[in-house]
Amino acid sequence: MVAKKSIPRAVDRNRVKRVLREFIRQNGSKFEGEDIAVWVKGAAAERKNVELFSELKSYLA
Repeated sequence: MVAKKSIPRAVDRNRVKRVLREFIRQNGSKFEGEDIAVWVKGAAAERKNVELFSELKSYLA
């Protein structure tokens, strides 16, 4: 879930959620049996998909 307060536009929230889902899909074996919580800041809406993906990789992988 991405809060409306941090990213007001639905288009941007949905894009961030798609990038998160794709990251988990590609790296799901690393997170077997674990719960993951990601706090998204408003700056995420301004980043490109590739940038978001690489940041997730540096934090979680």
